[in-house]
Amino acid sequence: MSWPIEVNTPLLATLPATLPLNLPDRALISFSRVRSERRGANAFVWMGKGADCTALFSVTGDDTRGTISCLEGQYGISHTAGTSATYLSRYDNSAYASENEPPQAPTPGPLAATVTGTTSSDTTVDVLVLFPANATGNIWATAQYCIDQTQLALVSSTSPGHSTIAQLRLAAAARTSRVSSDDVPGDLGFILNNTEALNLRNYWAADAVVFISNGSGLPGTALGQAQVPGYEGEPLPGPAFANHAAAAVLRSFATQEGQYVFAHELAHTFGANHNQDHLPVNTTPVEPYAFGRWARNNAKGTGARTIMSYVQECTGSPCPRILNYSNPDVYYDWFRTGLPLTANNAGVLQEIAPIEAQYRASVGRIFADGFQ
Repeated sequence: MSWPIEVNTPLLATLPATLPLNLPDRALISFSRVRSERRGANAFVWMGKGADCTALFSVTGDDTRGTISCLEGQYGISHTAGTSATYLSRYDNSAYASENEPPQAPTPGPLAATVTGTTSSDTTVDVLVLFPANATGNIWATAQYCIDQTQLALVSSTSPGHSTIAQLRLAAAARTSRVSSDDVPGDLGFILNNTEALNLRNYWAADAVVFISNGSGLPGTALGQAQVPGYEGEPLPGPAFANHAAAAVLRSFATQEGQYVFAHELAHTFGANHNQDHLPVNTTPVEPYAFGRWARNNAKGTGARTIMSYVQECTGSPCPRILNYSNPDVYYDWFRTGLPLTANNAGVLQEIAPIEAQYRASVGRIFADGFQ
């Protein structure tokens, strides 16, 4: 369901401490700012929390995008650049089968050895986002929104009173010579082994790389795939895994509210796993609690799950995915998003983020997008 709307961009541009948000199918919500950043003329991000919801507004020029993730509803805001059309959409992905990831990902070949780690003091994970040659629209805005949405998930998944579990930065967005397809494993193999992709990672000194394809997500195809440290012989986080920190996703699902495939796959590269009862289970996780969580509330006739959790096990009720990683210290109304011993992906992300940030030494470039 979608509604035409007008976004009060001048108000958002002031990065207000509080923001009242009126949604068409629920009471007004007052959001408190949890993070904001100016990125230049008419470019900024605003993140907030209120009630059982989190909110994101990301503006790059005339490209305005937003996410409102609530326990009982997932909303997206999209504005087509160059037009006056802006829409608020509510997504019902509570029963969607989600990523449908193949059980085994390709491994880096000999060329990947050109990507080496570092021992700097940098603690921010720099992410390079690559696109196919036929990618349309503002790829920089798309890549930045992927990073912003994932960063909001990291902020929202942080234990109260603690520093944010991980910091992300968009290293660059660039088109490649690869043509778009529904071959997500092939996309992942491309960024792991193709000279062009590896040279781009070297140039931008990216700790992790994600390829965003224009594939359509046909039934039986993967919506995303990533390398997972410790899974089926993969190295553990550290220098040995530096060449493996890569993922591939389909553009139409990357940031779709209730799917959050980009945030899902990028977290895999840190060592975050699916819910522990989803097969095939990772029997050698980086930590015994590196799993997602789902739960049902029979009294309310509903369920909920975190970013890394699949819907198949949450049967008998709607079970939407919220924009949070599992953390036993974070609650949304009745939903405890994690469990101390078995479901704390936030703890794993916090532990591994400083390690992943060392995979490449950060560099500063005057021209940020490689003229793509």
